[in-house]
Amino acid sequence: MKKSVLKAVLTTSALLVASGYTAMSQAHCFNGSTLGTAAKAADLYQVMCFNDGVNGNPTRLIAQPNLTAGGSGVMVTVAKPNFAPVTGSDTTNGAAITIATCTGASLGTQASLSGAAGNYDILVQKASATSDVTAKTYGMVFHCLNASGVETGTTEVVGGNGTGLVPPADAAGDIEFLINQ
Repeated sequence: MKKSVLKAVLTTSALLVASGYTAMSQAHCFNGSTLGTAAKAADLYQVMCFNDGVNGNPTRLIAQPNLTAGGSGVMVTVAKPNFAPVTGSDTTNGAAITIATCTGASLGTQASLSGAAGNYDILVQKASATSDVTAKTYGMVFHCLNASGVETGTTEVVGGNGTGLVPPADAAGDIEFLINQ
């Protein structure tokens, strides 16, 4: 009797751990990051898009911000060398992202950069970076997609630290400069 109960508990535990790992590896979203009170506070992320062996080659990276506290907005800029950067923003405080499905009722506008496989930079900053000294709490959804819009290999290479990167005044819009400093 004890062996069968122990076996059932161990089997169930193993399945739960395995399914939890799978869900986490497919979720490319987060909540609860904070941009500090500095007017030019920013967080920088680097995401690698690659052929995952299942859904083929990536053609683009999409990123959607989700402002949850602090008012007046956050903006994401997606960039890759030799491609024009694109932006998306969220100006309305709303509910946090549902991590299990990477969805949310109050996601901001999407930034989509068609740049194939490779590393992409995502800069998250305040929508009004000149005078806004209010801390912002945000989340973000990001995915690498193939030509059919199906998610393919996506890995966060460098994550924003949540404390806020403060770029020098003359580096505004130069995401590569920020990564390489």
